[in-house]
Amino acid sequence: MPADGPPTPAAAAGRAVTSSADAPPATPLPAPPCRNRRPGGVAYTSSKQAIKGIVEAASMDYGPQGNRINAIAPGTTDTALVRPASLPDAIWTAFKRAWGPRNASGLHRMASPEEIARSVLPRATDEFSYMAGSTVLVGGAPFGGGPMNMPPGFPAG
Repeated sequence: MPADGPPTPAAAAGRAVTSSADAPPATPLPAPPCRNRRPGGVAYTSSKQAIKGIVEAASMDYGPQGNRINAIAPGTTDTALVRPASLPDAIWTAFKRAWGPRNASGLHRMASPEEIARSVLPRATDEFSYMAGSTVLVGGAPFGGGPMNMPPGFPAG
């Protein structure tokens, strides 16, 4: 996809699903999802909203050639991008258990990478053949907007 100017012709129809809510590398504790605006998160939130806009515009540019472009906006996911590298397993497990009810109002926990992957795969099939330019929230609960609520006894970041 060119950064500026008209789209290049597509050789064949295709599908693209991107994520608009990855935490930046070396983030010490969970980062908010793209639709979850939080105090102090201007740069993070604006970059994720940009992904949403790119997906919408690209789907208009490439949709006429049969290409479907969508995004997911996952909530906090238990990955190396969220977990501090030096944190022992037992402390990480205790942190997740305490963090969930304070920050994920519905399911009271972080997502697993496998759960996020299962939300992506169907969107790349013909089951969603009329979906284009959409961002799907995959968060286990409605996203809030307040500060991240860290459990007592754990580092704040």
